[in-house]
Amino acid sequence: MSYTIDSIFNYLKDHGDEISRKVSASQSTILKEVGLLMENMWKNIPEGGTKLPERIAAIDGGLIKYRLDNGGSIIIASSYLVARNIPETSKSICRFIYPPSRGIGFLLMRTLELELAEQAISNMSSNDILFLDGSLYGLMSHLPITPRNAPTEYGEILLRFYDQLTSFLLKAEEKKITLVSVSKFSSSRFLKEYILEKLFEEELKRLRNSSILEPKDLQHVETLLSLLYDNPVEALELSQRLRKKYGLYLERVHSIVEEFVRRTPDLFLLKNYIRGLGFTNPILLGPSLKLQKLFRKISENVEDATLRYFKLGPDHVKDVRVVTEKMLKICSVCSFYLRLGLQDYPLKIDAPSYVFKVDERFFNVDRLKTANNISTTEEIVGVLKELYASKEIYNIWLYEADRKARISRKNSDIIYQILLKTVGRIDLARRGVEET
Repeated sequence: MSYTIDSIFNYLKDHGDEISRKVSASQSTILKEVGLLMENMWKNIPEGGTKLPERIAAIDGGLIKYRLDNGGSIIIASSYLVARNIPETSKSICRFIYPPSRGIGFLLMRTLELELAEQAISNMSSNDILFLDGSLYGLMSHLPITPRNAPTEYGEILLRFYDQLTSFLLKAEEKKITLVSVSKFSSSRFLKEYILEKLFEEELKRLRNSSILEPKDLQHVETLLSLLYDNPVEALELSQRLRKKYGLYLERVHSIVEEFVRRTPDLFLLKNYIRGLGFTNPILLGPSLKLQKLFRKISENVEDATLRYFKLGPDHVKDVRVVTEKMLKICSVCSFYLRLGLQDYPLKIDAPSYVFKVDERFFNVDRLKTANNISTTEEIVGVLKELYASKEIYNIWLYEADRKARISRKNSDIIYQILLKTVGRIDLARRGVEET
């Protein structure tokens, strides 16, 4: 036990009320209204069982890093495929990285997962289901930027990741595979932002009809929504200036802008306002404004983007052009929340828009909107309900994939001995092993 417990207790006894006030003050005045509207969007899970498809597959990855005393790292990434009526298999890769790079292991692991995913769907038919762990939208939103001072191979690994991602998504759409990703933890705000957009549009309509604002100021208000995605700090400052000028007439607009800027996640609202089992309508998502701008710049000048963003030479220009063209062809993604256990936080579920019979390309979606296909959503919910076991085993296939793919610390000595036998002497830094 820590010997500082007494001093921690004494501090909190004196300052607990102050901290409590700050926690409460961090919630905006409009948050309760957003939560209640979210409650109205909550739908009950259909009763009865659901027939599972003939083939089911699930993929997860593992990662371990050995920090060396010379400042570099050896990264080992793996992925594992578990399935029904498809052979189980795995892939692994090992790289020496210098200088160290935090994101490179993630890219290596995700690329391996996507390679196995594409391999899996080669053995699948229409309406078979493939589960990925984590967020599909997160994969699609990864920025094509090689960090400053990254290792020389970072750009090639990043390009390989995008190539594999786009090839997999296009092939899955062509074969009409039901692709579903499941996130146990999420800081997403798409549902809150969807509701805030609707509230903003209602308030903007009221202001247009009232003739209270000067034409120039009304134009400023009309730009606030797009500015919030482009430059939230500037949007908040503009809202503050307008509220100062018009007072209570713009109080509601400012509350909406203020909550947009705050990073209150959907899960906070769902935890506090949603009761019982159920799910939300899927929301159609497009790229962030930053990602949209980046790919526009890449498309306009591939030669310059190859060097500027990927940090690669002229011999990779053709590859960057091909990947960019494929990226612009991938379909959008739909996301919704699902609670299958009364004590659980809701899961975030992502699926490509074609699964919901929505033909929208990812880069053509510029506003949040619902994908109104309740029957497809209920089918996916029904399948996920059948595969739910408990709070920890929220999907029996993904649980098994995680169990077999994970490279835990207890395996680190065995792997290190294999490295010594196959690579030779490797001197580790203090605290030389990191697992993910």
